[in-house]
Amino acid sequence: MDKVGAGVMSGPKADPAAAGAGGAGNAAHERRPLIIYASRTHSQLAQVIRELKSTKYRPRMAVIGSRQQMCVHKDVRTLTGAAQNAACRARTASRSCAHHNELESFQMREPDFGRDEPVDVEVSLF
Repeated sequence: MDKVGAGVMSGPKADPAAAGAGGAGNAAHERRPLIIYASRTHSQLAQVIRELKSTKYRPRMAVIGSRQQMCVHKDVRTLTGAAQNAACRARTASRSCAHHNELESFQMREPDFGRDEPVDVEVSLF
């Protein structure tokens, strides 16, 4: 594993020519490195996304945040800690959270979203 700035890069050494946009099929996609970048602020995430957009690399990306930071359900977001986690799990399990249901629908409709272009964490999905 190589340490790169505040992130960590792991995996096979990628051929930069093969890893660029429009690379040679699945073989090139599988050779891309795994980059894990941890941040405490949105501005740091936005900066990393800007930097990725300025390169030829197009890694798949996921922004992971806690329910406390990311939940938009009007009843669940007012809770904290274990109560918030339990309420979220109950609503997603019973499919009574419209936000989660819509996210699942979006992922089914747009499975390649973010594949070819890094996406800012504030992009509107709906």
